Amino acid sequence: MSRGWNFGQRALSTFSIIVLAFLIVPILVIVPISFNSGAYFRFPPEGYSLRWYSAFWSDPEWLVALGRSFAISAGAAALATIFGTLAAFALRRVHPATGGVLLAIFIAPLIVPVVVLAAGAYFMLSAFGLIGTYAGMVALHAVLGIPFVVLVVSAALKRFDPSLERAAQISGSGPVRVLTRVTIPILAPAIVTGALFAFVTSFDEVVVGLFIAGPHWRTLPIKLFLGIQLEVTPLITVVASLMIFFTVAVIIGAAGVSRMRKV
Repeated sequence: MSRGWNFGQRALSTFSIIVLAFLIVPILVIVPISFNSGAYFRFPPEGYSLRWYSAFWSDPEWLVALGRSFAISAGAAALATIFGTLAAFALRRVHPATGGVLLAIFIAPLIVPVVVLAAGAYFMLSAFGLIGTYAGMVALHAVLGIPFVVLVVSAALKRFDPSLERAAQISGSGPVRVLTRVTIPILAPAIVTGALFAFVTSFDEVVVGLFIAGPHWRTLPIKLFLGIQLEVTPLITVVASLMIFFTVAVIIGAAGVSRMRKV
């Protein structure tokens, strides 16, 4: 029995390593190419230089696209955090059966293919004249981020001790004071974690933008996607590398916040 269990563990570990390598190796190729001193894709690089990083930071079009990405992601993360947190609180109050149905609706954007969601959103937003606008981009990106906030905050609420709220109420605190002084501070790490995931989801999104961004709100991922069709230079790998670095930094930050929650 013990030998069979050990064999199963080793097989699972080996499979996990293979899958991890399959995911990581392309990144290990892209990042070195971004430091290539030559004018074309080549691995291993001809030489190492910051030439293409300098080209990125001195190109106004790329910087404008980067600014748009941050502006849209910040707005989308804010909306997703507000509505996702409120939804998590609502799920806590309803009957478990009803809560299960509502939870499935809230996390539907994680299940429905993004292309289908973007196509449906295009017709809906076009009816309100929001195609190619900041409001339209933020609204739809927020929809993509809400599931992460709902899941993270709901998980934190399951571990939340309701007796803390009752103790505050017995002490004379009103509902608003209990919420702002007891509930929110305790759940703050979970809320921040959900907001970070919503932010990075919006920052990396390209499919939705291709449908509704228009020419005035093309984000960094959209410009990267279009740039691959027009030019194949190490500048493209610079943008990809910067997005990888940023995403990893946000994930590490979310992990740090989550660890703070457990302390």
